[in-house]
Amino acid sequence: MSISKIIKTVANIYLCLFGIFWSGCMIAIFAARGFIGVQETLSPFNIGNYIVTAIFLLPYLFLNKIATKVEAKFGEKDTMVRKEKLLPPIPWSKEESHKANEKANKYAREHPEALQKWLQDSEQITK
Repeated sequence: MSISKIIKTVANIYLCLFGIFWSGCMIAIFAARGFIGVQETLSPFNIGNYIVTAIFLLPYLFLNKIATKVEAKFGEKDTMVRKEKLLPPIPWSKEESHKANEKANKYAREHPEALQKWLQDSEQITK
């Protein structure tokens, strides 16, 4: 696992914990003061609520920004991105699609054992 992925995971865990904490607070306010209390807390004129929420969300934003900078500085990429670079590009035009199909058919004719293995694997997956 890369450092940036670990930092992003910690940031996401923090965000989830914040969401649980915030929901718990809203439930506690509802239990103590009812719907009016929740309505007063979430009022658009309650600037204090916005400030406190922003302060508690700052660690998430800070960790996300650090992870992005670490990824950019050290060139760390997600494994899925590396796998996508190994695969040929997806053909978008009909001509490119036709060429890719011809290439795949030629490979299948030249390597029948690979085609058989692919068919066996696909049968196992569908079972």
